[in-house]
Amino acid sequence: FLFVVPVVPAYYFGAFVSTGKTVEVKEIGGQYVKWLWLPLAVPTWMICFTTIVILSKWIVVGRYKVHLARVPSLAYLRWWFVDRLIHTFEFWVGRFIKDSILLWLVYTLMGAKIHPTAKLDAFVREFD
Repeated sequence: FLFVVPVVPAYYFGAFVSTGKTVEVKEIGGQYVKWLWLPLAVPTWMICFTTIVILSKWIVVGRYKVHLARVPSLAYLRWWFVDRLIHTFEFWVGRFIKDSILLWLVYTLMGAKIHPTAKLDAFVREFD
């Protein structure tokens, strides 16, 4: 569900920006296909999804605490949910911003204390 939510603002942003300025590439079934919105919608989706991941981390888990959590517990379920969400972020967005200042910014917003000049060539899961 959280993976699909950023599609809505990405679609509307792309449609808003490309209104009247699109190149009608090909007629399919009586309608022209407009492609200019796609290069605008993908980065918008990435920004929205990254924002959802950061907010979800703070809402669901907050600051990570060192403790043992049993598997059938609410604490484990919250950790697992955020871990899977971050894994999805790494696959769809993180690979494009790896080793850049943007990944440092995302990790800083998630609570990590990383020096700005550090080379981030790998992903981090527990940020606090």
